[in-house]
Amino acid sequence: MHSWRRSLSALAGCLSVAGLVLTISLSGSTVAAGPHVPPAVDSPPRFVPRDGARSVTAVVDGRPDRVELVVQTPGGRGVTTVAMSAEPSDASVYRAKLSGARLSSHNNVHYRVRATYDSTAELSDEYFLTFLDQLTTASPKNSRVEGSPMVSAPLGTAPEELGFVPGNESATVMPASFAADEGAQRLYILDTAKARIVSYDFGGRRVSETPLKTRSKTVTDIVVEPGTGRRYLVDQTENEIIRWDSSGQTVIENAEVKREPRSMRLAADGEEVYVRKASQGEHAPAVRDMKPVTTQARASDAKGGATTDTRNGINVEVGEDELVVADTCGFDWGHAKRACSDGSTRGIRVDLPGLVDVRDHVLDLSGQLWALGGVIDDSTDELTMLLLKIDLLHGTVIAREVDGSVPGDATRQLAPLESGVVLLEGDNDSLEFTRYNTL
Repeated sequence: MHSWRRSLSALAGCLSVAGLVLTISLSGSTVAAGPHVPPAVDSPPRFVPRDGARSVTAVVDGRPDRVELVVQTPGGRGVTTVAMSAEPSDASVYRAKLSGARLSSHNNVHYRVRATYDSTAELSDEYFLTFLDQLTTASPKNSRVEGSPMVSAPLGTAPEELGFVPGNESATVMPASFAADEGAQRLYILDTAKARIVSYDFGGRRVSETPLKTRSKTVTDIVVEPGTGRRYLVDQTENEIIRWDSSGQTVIENAEVKREPRSMRLAADGEEVYVRKASQGEHAPAVRDMKPVTTQARASDAKGGATTDTRNGINVEVGEDELVVADTCGFDWGHAKRACSDGSTRGIRVDLPGLVDVRDHVLDLSGQLWALGGVIDDSTDELTMLLLKIDLLHGTVIAREVDGSVPGDATRQLAPLESGVVLLEGDNDSLEFTRYNTL
């Protein structure tokens, strides 16, 4: 909390000097956003029991006139506001409760924190919340199943090596992402530093390298559309999505991805490309029939009753000694079947003592959730990385200890297969890609 407040104060000072004024829109109304830092939500809740409540905590800049939770129902057809109260011991910390009973007619909602200063307002990031009818608990069973090594890719400056730029005062640059195409038996590695895609077959043989048409070194993710083999890449800095197929690369400009969270990933389904939110609980359409889906188009769809999430995912929340996933009734992914058809919501609580983080998680096309999580041993303070396979239909969990380390920041460490996952690990010399079809 204290470091957040220092950052907020410093940034507020910079913005005040700059005299920055923006314009934002919420629920159809336009408000001016002044020289204040947006509220920062601390450990945003992803789930609420249908008959319970969860507390939302936010750090707020300055002295706002009021702070509220803004809760929006699916399709944007209703907005509820809940007043937040400042902590007596710290006026910059505000709290409020999200009640399942109050919004019990919905399975999920979006929410954010709004701080109002005179006639201006600042909004936090938006979060996706599921109301759970049922929550079951599972403890992981340990596995000793070995993965199958696929590719060992050297890092360096030579032409045959993947680009690697060690960071001194800046971030280390390494391949940002990768994707696996089981039909073509290809592994595509996004070589960020050299602005290209390097392809390997599943036997580890280097097949080709393809320069990015834009020559951009800010492309952050690559995904393969199941069945067609079409590949899509995203460049948030340039606000572009690149489609790559047998006819070459096509750049889709003004894709409205620039303001999405930096942790965003892509997903593809037919002629639609989605931005996958970090929690994976929702997918916002970004491209449809090779044209950008504008914010106005999404709002128009919502007003007409159309959902913006035609490809449901799984929401994930890291708690103290636990990982909670849902909605196992509502997900719709690849060949996977929903666990129930009665309109209810269900979640799985995975008991993981010492859990501190989940670096990545993906759904394979059979409906298995794979996650890479870190746990700390209280007695030794040592970090252990676990690869988890969570059966969403039956509520069982299997875990295997893996190395899990990478020499820099990677958008993805897991890429889904038809049934299984590819895990990325490595050091300053090479990246290793290992296939797991089961645990």
